[in-house]
Order: sequence, then C-alpha cells, then structure tokens
Amino acid sequence: MTVLIGIRLVARVYRHMAKLRETEDRLYADYQSVIEGRKELSLNRDRAQQLYRDVYTPNAAEYRHHIIRGDTYHLSAVNWFNIMMLGAIGVVFFLANGLGWASAQVAATFSLTLLFLRMPLIQAIGAFPPLINA
Repeated sequence: MTVLIGIRLVARVYRHMAKLRETEDRLYADYQSVIEGRKELSLNRDRAQQLYRDVYTPNAAEYRHHIIRGDTYHLSAVNWFNIMMLGAIGVVFFLANGLGWASAQVAATFSLTLLFLRMPLIQAIGAFPPLINA
C-alpha cells in the first residue's frame, strides 16, 4: 500500500513537471516578445500594460501553480514513505516485544535492514513513473 500511494504521488509530480516545462516555454516566449518589441512597448504604454496583464501574468501564475504543486507532491511522497518505513519498524518491535513473535535481536536486525533499504526503495518509487511511460 505504501509503494502504491508513493507511486501515485510521484506520478503527480511528473505530471506537474511536464506542465511546468510547457509553461516555462511560454514564459520564455513572453520574455522574447518583450525583448524584440521593447521600442514599441516603450512608445505605447497601453500595449505594454496589455501584454503584461493579459499574456505575462497568467503564464507566470500558471508557472507558480505547477511548481508549488510539483514540490508539494514530491515532499508528500518522500514524507509518506519515511513515515511508513518508520511505522513498519515500530510494528516490528511491537510484534517482537509486545506479542513475543520474535526475539529483540531478530527485530533489531529486521529494523536495520529496513533502514538500509529505505533510500533505494524511495529511489525506485521515484523512477517507476518514467519506466511506465517508457
């Protein structure tokens, strides 16, 4: 369940990053328009305000939206996985000590194994959406 939720969160990160690239291309086109038309924009104040208000501002707002959403989902995926891994370690110690299913030495070995596998598992979850797309 942890891996599936992590994969969904990371897929949303990649979706927002793709939209972010498209929006960034539009922003660079806006910058290019301003550079190429700087003389006309300096002479025609209304046209400059219209370009800023109707073209640049919506693209900048969309860029901000996608970058915030992408970062939010990325941090949510990392935090979710870390919390679940630490929760799994807690469950192992509860089962070992509270219910007597295993010795403390076995629980400690299992917990250390989970801690060492944490980063490779996070990286695997992060690489899963591009592999599906490929």
